[in-house]
Amino acid sequence: MPLLDRLDIQKIRAKIRLHNVTLAWIPARLLNAVLDVDSGYFDACSSLKRIVTTGEALLIGEQLSKLVQDKGLALLNFYGPTETHVITALAVDKSFNGITLICT
Repeated sequence: MPLLDRLDIQKIRAKIRLHNVTLAWIPARLLNAVLDVDSGYFDACSSLKRIVTTGEALLIGEQLSKLVQDKGLALLNFYGPTETHVITALAVDKSFNGITLICT
């Protein structure tokens, strides 16, 4: 996907739908920002089964929790400050029922 298209959330959604993407890597900050603006952003992305976030701690707020619950998505957050360890991971599925911070 061309760089400029990666900065356009409407083009990202169109690509997910066009190519029946099942796994998307979305930076944690972008994922929450998109859901804050449009909580139904992923409603039309029926092929999407997993979202991977990396690079920073992921705060699982109401919109993100609802997305995981309603669509049955698997949410994988890979965060690991290199000065302490390589990686910490938390997989969240529809059985998740709280807010967990893995970077305290």
